[in-house]
Amino acid sequence: MSFVFLFAVSCQKESKSPQESSTQANASKPESAGSCRLTSYDYYDGIGDFHDIDLFTYKNGLVDDVVFTSFGQRFNMEYNKQGKLIASRVYDGTTLLYIITFVYEKNRIVQEIWRDGITGEIVDEVFLTYDQKGNLARNESFNQGYFVTYTYTNDGRLESWKYFYAGLPAIMGEYTYEQNIKNPFRSLNGLDYGFWFINSGFGIGSGSRWYSSEKVSFYDENGNSNVYYEQDASQTVSQLGKQHYPMQVDYFDINTDLPITNTFQYENCEGGQPSTTSRINQNFGSENSGAVNKIRPHLKKILLKKQ
Repeated sequence: MSFVFLFAVSCQKESKSPQESSTQANASKPESAGSCRLTSYDYYDGIGDFHDIDLFTYKNGLVDDVVFTSFGQRFNMEYNKQGKLIASRVYDGTTLLYIITFVYEKNRIVQEIWRDGITGEIVDEVFLTYDQKGNLARNESFNQGYFVTYTYTNDGRLESWKYFYAGLPAIMGEYTYEQNIKNPFRSLNGLDYGFWFINSGFGIGSGSRWYSSEKVSFYDENGNSNVYYEQDASQTVSQLGKQHYPMQVDYFDINTDLPITNTFQYENCEGGQPSTTSRINQNFGSENSGAVNKIRPHLKKILLKKQ
């Protein structure tokens, strides 16, 4: 199977939209003292045999940095006085790659402007639209030639996302919610959605629950879908910690019975480490597996915007 790597770009920290000064804080407010906050997400793919680890840090109760260790990229956040996200700087080491600014309408982000970190030139613009319930319905980059659509259950849980490139379907993720597992990405205080991903509606915007199963499919040039993996919800095993957040969730592919494991760590949470009694051997795969550089973002449900 061949894998497509997708890219996008960034925006100027100093240029602030008129909406920013009038926007009032809502979901961006810091959580109360003692609330769990996600600090690490370790995704292990037993089919490709690789780990992918994302790290999160906080300042004044809001997400400060998001680090993608497999790529070496760091997203640093900037908020206004009301706690609304207004910009993000993207670094590779100490090199500033992009500056992203956000445009708001009716208290929702409707546009991302990505600028080159050196020249300030606009290299991409992403437009977001929402359904009547306020769920992200579509995000689109005309520069990059892609868009992503989303469907939701009646109670607002992400049911599916579908990525299109050049007008043709390319990748799809589908979800079920049969277990009462709290969504750890909802603890990323200050962020309304995962803007660093092409399928931005996954994660923070997935709803209050974490999924019990996931199905990821790829499409060929004729529009025929091919399943990469389909998890069996009846085999899913979860370890829950404080405030009903998951410490670890073990999934198994229906066709191969190979594991796909999500491991989470938090701050302000008792029992923030996953136990070693999980059905999955923690050393099953190597964090430094070479496969991580060959097979990555879209198999993790999320398509990182990068150059």
